[in-house]
Amino acid sequence: MNQYIYQQKQAWESLKKRPAFIAAVVATMGLTLGTLLCVVTLAYILILSPLPYPKQEGLYRVDNIFLKSQDDVMGNYFIYPYAIELHKNSKVFSETAIVVYGEAKIESDPLQPNVLASYATPEWFSLLGVNAGAHMLMGRAFENTEAIDTNNPVVVLSNKIWRELFAADAEIINKTIVVSGKSFRVLGVLAESFIEPKLRTDGKKTELFVPWDFNPIKAERAQAWGSPHPDIAFFGNLSSAMTKEQAEQMLTSEINAVWSDKVSGIEFWKGYRIQLKLSSFKSVILGNFEQAIYLLLIAALGLVLIALANISNLFISRIAEQQRQLAIRAALGATKTKIFNLFFAEAIQLMVMSIALALVIASSGFVLLQKFFALKMPRVEELSINGVTISAAVLIAVVLAVFFARLCSRMINYQALQSSLQSSGKGAGVQVSKQVRKLLIVCQVAIVSILICINLNLFKEAHKVIYQSLGFETKNTYVIYLSSWSESAQGIRSTLDDIAQKLEALPQVKAVSQAYSPLDIFDYFAHKPLGSDENVMVQTLPIDNNYFSLIRQPLLEGRNFSKADARDNNKVLIIDELYAKRLAPKGSALGMQIQLDGSAASSTVVGVVKTIKLPNEALAPMRAYYPFPPDKYRLKLLLSLKEGQVITAPQIIKLIKEVGGQVGFWSLASLDERRNELLFGQFTTAITSSLLVLISYLLAAIGIYGVLNYSVQLRRYELGIRMAIGARPNTIFLQILRDNLTPVIIGLFVALVALIGLWIWFQQSSYSVTASSLGWWLPPLLILSLTAATSLLSVWQIIRNPASAALRGN
Repeated sequence: MNQYIYQQKQAWESLKKRPAFIAAVVATMGLTLGTLLCVVTLAYILILSPLPYPKQEGLYRVDNIFLKSQDDVMGNYFIYPYAIELHKNSKVFSETAIVVYGEAKIESDPLQPNVLASYATPEWFSLLGVNAGAHMLMGRAFENTEAIDTNNPVVVLSNKIWRELFAADAEIINKTIVVSGKSFRVLGVLAESFIEPKLRTDGKKTELFVPWDFNPIKAERAQAWGSPHPDIAFFGNLSSAMTKEQAEQMLTSEINAVWSDKVSGIEFWKGYRIQLKLSSFKSVILGNFEQAIYLLLIAALGLVLIALANISNLFISRIAEQQRQLAIRAALGATKTKIFNLFFAEAIQLMVMSIALALVIASSGFVLLQKFFALKMPRVEELSINGVTISAAVLIAVVLAVFFARLCSRMINYQALQSSLQSSGKGAGVQVSKQVRKLLIVCQVAIVSILICINLNLFKEAHKVIYQSLGFETKNTYVIYLSSWSESAQGIRSTLDDIAQKLEALPQVKAVSQAYSPLDIFDYFAHKPLGSDENVMVQTLPIDNNYFSLIRQPLLEGRNFSKADARDNNKVLIIDELYAKRLAPKGSALGMQIQLDGSAASSTVVGVVKTIKLPNEALAPMRAYYPFPPDKYRLKLLLSLKEGQVITAPQIIKLIKEVGGQVGFWSLASLDERRNELLFGQFTTAITSSLLVLISYLLAAIGIYGVLNYSVQLRRYELGIRMAIGARPNTIFLQILRDNLTPVIIGLFVALVALIGLWIWFQQSSYSVTASSLGWWLPPLLILSLTAATSLLSVWQIIRNPASAALRGN
């Protein structure tokens, strides 16, 4: 132990004389290892770590898929009455829960804020391990007294909403709040320790839990076997006597036997069948992030490998500086093991400092991920410095210390050390062989080329999606969401017309349309062209005559809707270009008659508009538009503002109150902001990939320059002689460049082979990767340019001075 402490002290005394060396190693390794530890911890949480729920191994979501043929698949939409039936009489689950995801307005609050609500059966809390003793700050969660058909008006508050809207009121239990026009008693408040599984499609967390009986779709969907709904989610704890495959087969058989009879009179559903699939909680929560995690791991490992090559060069340079000290130690009888221990003592201290910085950087990375990616990345709230992070850090520190100590000890020629001492330090007792220098360049070029190629392709794909045309404009366009307590849509029609007119009269407003946002979810309607037996599911949106001009979606053929079309409920239809080509591949679709959702009266196609493609759509679906019918609630208004103008929620609230009637303000949203939300993943990919390209290129430049400069310094005398006998500076440079290009080209070839292998693997896997020509030819060009620049820089001090300076060693 005393010997070990002595070696550590000696190592520190030696290191502290070279603060620049310490700073370079710790900064480079700390940054790259911090990135690696952050990604490793994230990968562990997402892929390997169990979910924080006691029953997590048996938890599944039931997905309801409608099938007609291999190409005609619709899902995941659950059938309300079947959800109730399965919940009450399940043979494959030991416990089940149903949830409807939606929103609610807390009207007892002066600001009447909208909150995210989950309308759930009490078993939802049981499945997640929530009870009075676990994850409840106060009160209790739903129990049998809140089961289906009990109609018990109570709510459970999330910890966030309790703190933000109710000022952390310690006496909140049993107080009454008004939610969407109804009075509810506060039953409980969830503890901050509760982690809600990220199962909502928007990634947001529930703020208010309401019993199932009060869900907003109950009235219209309770008996609707032919109208599945996307906001219904069914969950269950699989019975231990059942396998996943057995459960899927039994459930599918049961529902088809019932459902086919219930929808036998609905024309659209003819030929369809249902397939029920069980998706584990973990797979639902993880989604498609597994591919992203593996790519991040590859990128982080690539940066670490580049950094290793650079730091290896620094260590080699350092032992060259220590040549005389090492020679003295060898002359005094120091064995190879003792020399190794000396290098290890220095390396372990440097790695401990690097890991300390890496843990700080990793912790900062967790904070950034939780701040900016909370809605997009699953389980990000669980990120922290944990046992896996610490274990990985310790293992990495030891492995790298051994690696650097081994590298340094292998560089030493003990006989040359003895000669070096006898010649007062002149000679080459510590020298890096030509093969090692070439290997360092090959490794760095190969790794950097692979990283740059992958990240350039990711950047190019993200850039393409970000700047692709939507088919309409979002600038200066807003959507106003309204609420109503009217019992019929007809009862508020005149009120909505008055609100639209008053809005249009505002000086900052350019146009108003009573229509849904093009960035919101379209309803799927069954379309059946007259004379055809084929039913087609088409996204269909109700609009008015101002819609297309307001969002500037081009009309390609035919006419727009008129005011009379909406007023008189005319059966007319405008379809997009994609749908028109399907209906009439070689002609015009104008005048064609189409039945919507089995309606007896058909609608006439009067216009064709440009197809729109939203950022989150891999392929643009067919879309159609029809005049807003008088019996459908028009609780959304599109608003276009004049350039440079703004409108605020208080202005709109005041205007609506002046109009009066049974309509209230819900929220105001910008289409530009909504578009950016949909593009969040692409923005993140573009920024991350571009930063990785720059960091990789910078690290490669430093590393390759270090190796090339070292090689040139070893050849300084040779180059001085060449210049003395008449070699011109450009001849010397070209000779050095030719010598340096050999390992670079080998490295590029290795990278090409590796990339081809990765490409083949991706093509055979379920991962989706798109390659671009830019990603293939730009990396070699960048590497070759870097080689030329670093070759010139490394030889510049020699060729810019007289030959005598090189011969004198100046």
